[in-house]
Amino acid sequence: MRFSRDLYGSDPILRDLRCYNSSDTGIAAGAVVAGSAVDASEGTDGVINATVTTCIDIAGVTNEAPSALSVQATGTEKFCKTIVNPFATYLAEYDTTNGGTNTSTSASGEVVTCTISANATGDWFYCYGPTTDTALGNLIKAGSVSTTASATNVTGAAYDDELGASTTSSTYIHIVRPLCAGVTLGSVDLLTGAAKIDAKMNPTGAAIMVVENYINSRRFAFEPLTTANHCGKKDSTAKFYGELLFVDNLWNTNTLP
Repeated sequence: MRFSRDLYGSDPILRDLRCYNSSDTGIAAGAVVAGSAVDASEGTDGVINATVTTCIDIAGVTNEAPSALSVQATGTEKFCKTIVNPFATYLAEYDTTNGGTNTSTSASGEVVTCTISANATGDWFYCYGPTTDTALGNLIKAGSVSTTASATNVTGAAYDDELGASTTSSTYIHIVRPLCAGVTLGSVDLLTGAAKIDAKMNPTGAAIMVVENYINSRRFAFEPLTTANHCGKKDSTAKFYGELLFVDNLWNTNTLP
């Protein structure tokens, strides 16, 4: 994850923050860190990795990877340069580790059948594997959903020209639409380590707002994901990124007690 921009036009504000982790190398560069009260088991002497499914009390995003962190008991303090702009947005990759497997075939490739999060109309689904699958590279935008069981591509001849048939081996990631507010002030979860987006099919909705989604591939230079340009396309080289805003952070006076 890296700094994208500040909604008020500010440059990145770097601050040396005390940090702690039970593992000496437990905080990565580009990781979201939070106030230690979020998880007292990780110590109380500085910021820690954010809880990836809640992302509250966010202090910022690290600009380096600190080392030898598990030294609190010896009285040694560790510091990490951290971007602390309260209105900063960050680019994070949608990670495929926890993607979902299709449970029903679709000859048109326009239906993804898997347990998905509720209210997913307008979200995107991308088939990233297996490498021999006929649906590999399929990218659809949900025009309708069947509760939490399936998503169907938007209608229109222009939005299905390239899609391949999906199988019961087709594996997908879920790309949540911009400005979608979930039950806890946001829409996506982070992957363990708090440096990438967990593109699982049914995110619980941490306090993270997706400002914009981007596609990057040999075919599409880094550009915003739009229906007109990308829906119904087939691109096996694509990677996806979300521009994230952390709604619940320590420096925003609206969240202070």
